Amino acid sequence: MAHGAPDDSDVRIDVPSYRVDDQAELAVRLGSAVIYSRSGSVMYIDTFDQGFNSWSVLTEGDGSAVVLSNESSYGGSVCCRIDTGTGSSPYAAIYKMLPTVIGETLGLQFCIGLSGDIDYIDFVSAYGIDNTLLTSVIRYSLEDYTLSYLSAIGTYVVFASDVVLYSGDYAWHNIKFVIDLSLGCYLRCLVDSSEYSMTGLYALKGGWTDAVFNQVYIKVYGLGVENAIGYVDNVILTYNEPI
Repeated sequence: MAHGAPDDSDVRIDVPSYRVDDQAELAVRLGSAVIYSRSGSVMYIDTFDQGFNSWSVLTEGDGSAVVLSNESSYGGSVCCRIDTGTGSSPYAAIYKMLPTVIGETLGLQFCIGLSGDIDYIDFVSAYGIDNTLLTSVIRYSLEDYTLSYLSAIGTYVVFASDVVLYSGDYAWHNIKFVIDLSLGCYLRCLVDSSEYSMTGLYALKGGWTDAVFNQVYIKVYGLGVENAIGYVDNVILTYNEPI
């Protein structure tokens, strides 16, 4: 039932279907991971409570690693901990190959926890279809508190400044971005309570001759002097996002 409505507001007799009102509060009470942005149709959710063997790992740095951690989590018992290690441009990443989506829009959401030694984080969608590889990247920099996107010419362009996210005491933040696969452009980016329009900003296109595919990943880069740690939880992929 909708918040504040009578208990029987969505009950109908002798009809083949009934309406579903706002279920946001119910979703939270039942422990759903989809509590931040409820736009689009959910295709995939991972809270890492079943492990992360379904993900692949990339590491580059002395001591870089990806492990399950019960130090902190957003809602479940564990999360994914990403250690960049040290050295020259260290990083660690997780990525996953998923089925392609129905429709023309795709949303990708992560819940993240940050440490002060992170340089920047890339949130990536790589989508191969119709002889085109569309690579969409949102980059959050902890050095200058900016959000950048990977442009159509392969450079990173700042689209939001003064995006200060707290990086201590296991603080969690939500980030989601939405892209139009048919036009090859970004639509919007949401970070916690803020939403940034990305209308007219185009992603990087390249040639692609193989079968269709859908890859998502998150990549954490360290400053190199100290090990940087990022925490990831509640990875959600959506389709049929409103334009």
